[in-house]
Amino acid sequence: MFGHHIGWMRTLLLAGALGGVAYFGIPAVEQGGASQTPTSTLPTVATAPATVGEQERSVRLGVPVPAMMQDRAFLLALPKGTITEARVPAGWRTAALEREGGTLTSLQDGAFKLTTTEGWSAVLRQKNGEPYREASVLCHLNETQVAVLAVADTRVVLSVGKTGEVRSLGALTEFMEPVGCSGGSVWLATFQPGEGLESPPTGPSNLHRLGLDAQMAPVLSDSDVIVRVVARSSTVFAYRMESGGFVARTADARFRAEGIPLVWLDDQRLLFAQGVTLSVADVPRATSTQVGTMPLSPGVAVLE
Repeated sequence: MFGHHIGWMRTLLLAGALGGVAYFGIPAVEQGGASQTPTSTLPTVATAPATVGEQERSVRLGVPVPAMMQDRAFLLALPKGTITEARVPAGWRTAALEREGGTLTSLQDGAFKLTTTEGWSAVLRQKNGEPYREASVLCHLNETQVAVLAVADTRVVLSVGKTGEVRSLGALTEFMEPVGCSGGSVWLATFQPGEGLESPPTGPSNLHRLGLDAQMAPVLSDSDVIVRVVARSSTVFAYRMESGGFVARTADARFRAEGIPLVWLDDQRLLFAQGVTLSVADVPRATSTQVGTMPLSPGVAVLE
């Protein structure tokens, strides 16, 4: 029964990101492949007249194209709002944007070896020497720690350090899934299993935050199923529901809208997508400004 409910949850998480953000809990061996520097031979897609703030910055957006051999990437220049397509290597997928912690390779004895983008590596073994199974990279928690989801007796979130230390931060309960890894934490949400084997999960969802302190901190509850979290810190985050809306929160403000939360530009402003339309929400002011139009709907974004 558990496998059926998890299958539904994986479908929801994938659908919640338009297919572009891989479900964090699917065990997989990463193939790597960070996007390359865009070249002048690729066209400018659109320029938005609106400006947001004064600081110049670049946002890399990933667009899932499941039917093609590779996904597409674009660069959004703020405050100008210029959108330019970027070159990506063959076979590139948008999951690489969020899983920048490194790649996993399988060793002969079944253990996984993590090799980070900085060049250091570690083998994922338990204290008794047994290898962790079904590992998948979540993200960098900081400059020296990478979060990995793996299986021992149960599913656990690991912290893998630059010195080679592998530490369990916490175990997942049966109806709990990773829904994000950002802002220095792994974000996990519970769900209610459907009544039948083929029934989808339902709310309410309880959102938890798991950090390097190994404390599973409760954050909030929502009547819907929480499928995605994008965070800047423990108090500045946004979560998306299965119904299609999202809530962005800061320490003292809350903003709700339809769409996909993509990336925080600072402690107050969130870039989000409504179909192909890109907007920036000013959470304390409860306002949003359109900043660009994409050729296709983005599923994930990171600050350059």
